[in-house]
Amino acid sequence: MDAVGFEILERWLQARTSLPVGDGGPLFCMMNGKPMASCYVRVFLPRIAKKAGILRRVHAHGFRHTHAAELRGEGVDIGVISKQLGHRSIATTARYLDHIAPWDVVRAMRRREWR
Repeated sequence: MDAVGFEILERWLQARTSLPVGDGGPLFCMMNGKPMASCYVRVFLPRIAKKAGILRRVHAHGFRHTHAAELRGEGVDIGVISKQLGHRSIATTARYLDHIAPWDVVRAMRRREWR
């Protein structure tokens, strides 16, 4: 559980009550209560990352990668991760995780006794 993340989300949900968005509206929205356009998010994320002093590339799909990799690192079953990501096949999730977080492979190679 990410206590800090939940705290931030709670604060946002409280602030969101003052916006013209109903219970069925988007979780993250503009000040007028309308959904954020994907092009807005693509421009917004790098801008706030730069403002925060983050030098690495920041993009929405990167958050998805990080989330999946952290779940796997916490030992969450790949089937659960697959469902959470919306993949139809666990094989897709396995390829996805191997691409973004090949830590299992790295650890296995480090443990191997080379002769």
